[in-house]
Amino acid sequence: RGIKIVLANGRLSDRTFKRYLHMKSLSQRLFNQIDIFFPKSKDEEQKFLKLGIKKAKINIVGSLKSDNSHPVPFTRSFLSIPSHKSVIVAGSVRKGEEEIIIRIFKALREDFNETYLIIAPRHLNRVSEIENILRKENLKYMKRTEKNSYNEEDVLILDTMGELRNVYSVADIAFVGGTLLPYGGHNLVEPAFFGVPILFGPYISNTKECALELVILS
Repeated sequence: RGIKIVLANGRLSDRTFKRYLHMKSLSQRLFNQIDIFFPKSKDEEQKFLKLGIKKAKINIVGSLKSDNSHPVPFTRSFLSIPSHKSVIVAGSVRKGEEEIIIRIFKALREDFNETYLIIAPRHLNRVSEIENILRKENLKYMKRTEKNSYNEEDVLILDTMGELRNVYSVADIAFVGGTLLPYGGHNLVEPAFFGVPILFGPYISNTKECALELVILS
């Protein structure tokens, strides 16, 4: 009926790209059904070109994630966190990373006992496992959904949806998950928006362009 098909914010993981490349003829027929491609970076453009997409169909627009409305900053008093605490926010933490982060945090507290951790799992079904790890490490914790005041806890588990981008605003330093293990990484723009120093691991294939820009700017 003449309706155009558009691929917006297009990205292919390295693994997916290799798969499509192995069956290039089929992939080319599939992608040629799409009229316009808006990849998020030059790297992504090169992947589509290697799969046989005509350059005339491709226009780089950057990541749409960085164009979201500005998040409202939270305050420490709103989260009932004492102002003298040094706050680490570990966001979008994936399975296998939780224990690593919590053990590093516990080791930090041996020298910096006023350090406070906010840990936000990527998936809320990991909350109970994080609780198990914290109990095993003898760390006091509270969940965001149960917290009304400061109760001498060491850790706040962010067991809510949609608040992480706001919570980054109270951090002295942030870690972005999915980067210590081969998940590809998550949104680095959210903590960067508040000027928070960011830590991330080596697995950044999903957010490579942003990571490189942050490293250069630092």
